[in-house]
Amino acid sequence: RASSLAREGASTGADPFAKVRDLIEAMIYKLNRELKSEATTKKFCTTQSARNKASREERADDVEEKTTKLEEIASTIAKLQQDLKTLSKERSDLASSQVEMDRIRKEENTAFTETEADLKQGLTGVQRAITILRDYYGGSDQSASFLQAMNAAEGASSAPSSAGGPILRLLGIVEADFAKSLTEAQAAEQAAAEEYEKITTENRLTMATQEAEVKYKNEDIAKLRKSSSQIQSDRAESQQELDALNDYWTKLSKQCSAEVITYDKRQDQRKAEIQGLREAISTLTK
Repeated sequence: RASSLAREGASTGADPFAKVRDLIEAMIYKLNRELKSEATTKKFCTTQSARNKASREERADDVEEKTTKLEEIASTIAKLQQDLKTLSKERSDLASSQVEMDRIRKEENTAFTETEADLKQGLTGVQRAITILRDYYGGSDQSASFLQAMNAAEGASSAPSSAGGPILRLLGIVEADFAKSLTEAQAAEQAAAEEYEKITTENRLTMATQEAEVKYKNEDIAKLRKSSSQIQSDRAESQQELDALNDYWTKLSKQCSAEVITYDKRQDQRKAEIQGLREAISTLTK
């Protein structure tokens, strides 16, 4: 075929291999374009894969970080809610205790008031009797008349006798017993009242402290829930971005996996073809 073209060219005076060289040049041009296109594709796949991987890792870390933060917030809220339950029970128990203490204090005070009245009445009666007897044995007409009336009622002599001494001593003992009992009752009442006021004041302080704790813990829960809501929104956005990146990675993998695997082999083949075509042109031009 080559010799036939050479003879034809010699007879016409034209270059017999011009068309062949043009055809080979066109093939070389096409192969070079394919080489550049494949190189561009490989660069695109390499660059996009690296960027996608970095973005996916960044978004995945962000989602994980926000998930951890949400779990911490949920745990803190749960603890605060448990604290509120404990505080509620403590406040209820304290209120019940105060009600019971109020009841007991009222009963104690009522009993003391009655006892004090009885003791004062008894003490006054004994002191009056002692005064009358002392006046009688000391010569008081009024006391004498009183004792004479008592003796007459008992069938005894109306004249004073030495028996007044033992009676006065006995009444003195009774008076002392009444006075002692009254003093002890008053002291016990005062001690009970002071103890009641002390515990009541402590209970009020504890209740006020607990109320403040309840207020602050509820405020903390509200703040944490608001923060949790914002973090959930941010995490959802990051998750959407991560899902989009994963979808793109799936498509990119299908598009680029074959290209990356066969790129070097195809490049070598095309370079060999180009080299062979150039050698053919060189041969035709000799």
